[in-house]
Amino acid sequence: MLRTLIASAALIATLATTAPASAQADTNERRGPVVTVRGSATAAGEPDRVRIAFGVTHQATNAAAAQARTSATANAIIDAVKALELPNAVLQTQGVYVNPIYNQRNRDGSSNNVTSYRAGNTVTLRFDDVTRAGEAIDVAIRAGANQVNSLSLEMQDDTPLRAAAIGDAASAARDKATIIAGSLGMQLGSLVEIREEGAAPSFPRFESRDVVASSAAIRTPVEGGEVSVRASVVATYELRADGAAK
Repeated sequence: MLRTLIASAALIATLATTAPASAQADTNERRGPVVTVRGSATAAGEPDRVRIAFGVTHQATNAAAAQARTSATANAIIDAVKALELPNAVLQTQGVYVNPIYNQRNRDGSSNNVTSYRAGNTVTLRFDDVTRAGEAIDVAIRAGANQVNSLSLEMQDDTPLRAAAIGDAASAARDKATIIAGSLGMQLGSLVEIREEGAAPSFPRFESRDVVASSAAIRTPVEGGEVSVRASVVATYELRADGAAK
């Protein structure tokens, strides 16, 4: 009984695998020439979200002193930024470290001596008002931040941009295929296959830099500009002889 069941299962599996292959072969035989093209497009919009990473580092002769000073400054930065009451603000600690600092290695190869310690703390701030990005940076620096590790301008919801970019990419692919068909004296036939190759956002981003406290009268300028989403699709179309029914 068991052998009969196994044999039956094997027969079903064989039919399941060979039938589609045969059907596919018949389809390929009936199909005429095809053209495969790639279409790309970009959709842009104004950013409405800001993400800033502030850093503070201090050095002292012992680890506890370096950490204590750094923590005090980090708390001051957090309190100052909270007082701004930025829309939908979210603060998050990204990193805390304490590292020893060594003197140069001795000529005889002996191990280095620890001369001091450097402590650091990084806090990321996210909020939804690009026009206040410069204000947030200035307040953090006046509160003691001595690094701006990153600044990125984003969109709260880039779904509409993604949809627009993908749609335009599909249209671009069809337009390209139509041009190719016309140049060959043929017409564009049915769509055989289409696949998306991804829709990636591109946000303005500024790299880290060390900073020093500046005059309160000088404001840090931040221009929102625009963010963009680029999408690509690959499409395959049938080609038909000019005048043939689609």
